[in-house]
Amino acid sequence: MSTPQPATTVDSSRSILIWPAVVLILLASILGVLSAGDNVHELDVRISTNAQTWHGSLPEHLQNLGATIGGTIAAILLFTTCLIVTLVLKWREESKLVVLVAVSRLAAFFLKGIFESPRPTEDLVSILGHYENTGYPSGHSMTMAMVTTTVAMIVWRRCTSPIWRGAAITIGTLFTVMVGWSRIWAGAHWPTDVLGGWMYGVGFVLLASWIVYRPRPEVPDS
Repeated sequence: MSTPQPATTVDSSRSILIWPAVVLILLASILGVLSAGDNVHELDVRISTNAQTWHGSLPEHLQNLGATIGGTIAAILLFTTCLIVTLVLKWREESKLVVLVAVSRLAAFFLKGIFESPRPTEDLVSILGHYENTGYPSGHSMTMAMVTTTVAMIVWRRCTSPIWRGAAITIGTLFTVMVGWSRIWAGAHWPTDVLGGWMYGVGFVLLASWIVYRPRPEVPDS
């Protein structure tokens, strides 16, 4: 399926990873500060109530799917699968990337404690379940963003086919959006929680990629 890209391509593209990573993480942190405490944004309420006007079996099935694939168990299975595949194929840098991203996923627990942003309440939106802990950022949204971005990064590096690259980005985007929407529809998170999860997720993967894909040292001619 794949053909490794030349080292020069990887080394030249590595430098552009750090800037979007820093911007995304910074913006997510600013949004977290703005959402901290009891501050509820009017736009959050408006988007959530509009999303919940969609009724029927389809949104219920999508919500259940999003809650499942964005959860902790699914995250463990997905990261483990990615790690096994990269190890079997002997893609050492990609194996390091998967491990580093999986470890950084734990940051979501600390971020929730830092911002202490409350989840939606029944007086503002419909709540379909019982959700513990604080809301910002959305752990499900962050998990899916990290998994799909990691897979897209691996496919982009190891495969030169535009079809495979396009498929990885398209499918990953669809799953990421679906999980985020499902958290809003269920009343588990505000849209800002979801947006923050997406930005942190993608930002952490780009940062991990910048760390892993280091320029290869030139070997002097003997």
